[in-house]
Amino acid sequence: MDEQELTALRQRLATWEEVAGQIPEHHSRAAVTICLAPGAGGLSVLLMRRVEHPADPWSGQISLPGGREEPGDADLSATARRETLEEVGLDLGEQGPGEPKELGLLPPIQAHAQGGFMDTTIVPFVHLLTKQPPTAPGPEATETVGLPLARVRNGELDGRFPHVRANGGTVQLPCWEFEGRRIWGLTFRIVTELMHPKG
Repeated sequence: MDEQELTALRQRLATWEEVAGQIPEHHSRAAVTICLAPGAGGLSVLLMRRVEHPADPWSGQISLPGGREEPGDADLSATARRETLEEVGLDLGEQGPGEPKELGLLPPIQAHAQGGFMDTTIVPFVHLLTKQPPTAPGPEATETVGLPLARVRNGELDGRFPHVRANGGTVQLPCWEFEGRRIWGLTFRIVTELMHPKG
């Protein structure tokens, strides 16, 4: 993603006022953070591997940092920043000169896990970092990794794998294979929207 693409991304990102009405009233709300950081090969997006936990529908998967809104969160942007700090040790903090900058929001996405949709809407917040961030995985993560968007864009990481659904059926799903890690599902859908918006 070069400067021209980054400018185009800024122009199509939404504000909270533009997406708030897209969240169904009966849905719980969650937020994830897309942290874009520069590197030798261009921008990368910060991902984490979730710990194995039976109560987590995305247990053990590679994901974006994020989670459900909590009563103490001022808004969903605060949810995204809190979860990013808790899960990967990255403090997005206040937006000052040379600090991470919140560029805007991608369209909300309905959560999907174990073969079905959930009554949860996820809002992705896009942040631009000035350098590769130091990270310290918290108790909900086992590692962090930077996914290079140039390699995603050129199709180098494209793959498919057989996914066994909860009902026992098997379906071939798209994914990215990166350094022994498989990125698929919600994270795949959100990063694909970042790179190749629908419509």
